[in-house]
Amino acid sequence: MDISAGSAAVAKHRAFLDIEVGVGPAIGGRVRIRADLGHRCPDGAHDAAEPGRMGTIVNVRRADRAVSHTLLVLFDDPQPVMRVADRGVPLPARHYAVVELEPAD
Repeated sequence: MDISAGSAAVAKHRAFLDIEVGVGPAIGGRVRIRADLGHRCPDGAHDAAEPGRMGTIVNVRRADRAVSHTLLVLFDDPQPVMRVADRGVPLPARHYAVVELEPAD
């Protein structure tokens, strides 16, 4: 099986996404959710447990209801817990806008 063709296709797809969604961290990039997240979000609210969390970019595509949120971040453990109907629900991943993230050290 020749995997070089698959690798080339992945690279082409990533290049297309970079053009489509703009400049930002690449898939596989390590990021931190900015501490001032509440003042930066252009499309919607985030949970209070998210700022300062670290994770990895695992996908680049627009979220349905928040078109500026193109970067899907898979959180490091322990995952943040958001409150839903008075219950804590683990949040394994979430979409973010480029301005809501900073490079991880």
